[in-house]
Amino acid sequence: MTESLTNFLNDQQADPVTVQHAVRYLAASLSDYLPEEEMVERVTEVTGDPETVQSVMAGLQASGTALLAGDLMVLEALWADAATRDLVREAVSGAKNRLPTVTVFVVAAAVIYCAYLLATRGRKSVEKTTEYHRDGTWKTVEKVEYYRTSGPLQDLGQLFSQLDPQQQTPTVAPGQVDPQAPAASADPQSSIPQP
Repeated sequence: MTESLTNFLNDQQADPVTVQHAVRYLAASLSDYLPEEEMVERVTEVTGDPETVQSVMAGLQASGTALLAGDLMVLEALWADAATRDLVREAVSGAKNRLPTVTVFVVAAAVIYCAYLLATRGRKSVEKTTEYHRDGTWKTVEKVEYYRTSGPLQDLGQLFSQLDPQQQTPTVAPGQVDPQAPAASADPQSSIPQP
């Protein structure tokens, strides 16, 4: 049986600050060490919704509860995937020896960027139907329903549920390089998907 994230956090005696630093480390690793401002710019560019991105950022920065909920959402989603569970282990363990306090903006940017990367995995249900058309062709239609949250996290979920699934970040297994990643920014040793 797989250890739960809750048990792992308890075993590590991780406090909320450790969790925040762990998400910051994960965002840095998953983004190939983009500065936080560039993470937010990339999310804004991909979603095409700067008002909602700024609203989510403001909400996360204004509410420690929402920020911690976002951190835990990111950790839970990455923990649920066996391919990224070790990244969470390393980030939490590394966060135990954390650097001096970082700004709330940095942690909020980490949450929003990780949530962006996880958007394709936050599916509540997928409904596929096959339709027959009068011209004699068949078409498969896929309807995806995402988990809902509240407060700033609800806006965050809605922001990414609007994306075309064909344009969302693919999952790349450890040891593989994303073939769609730009050559200039792709690291051949990286197993992290590039948005």
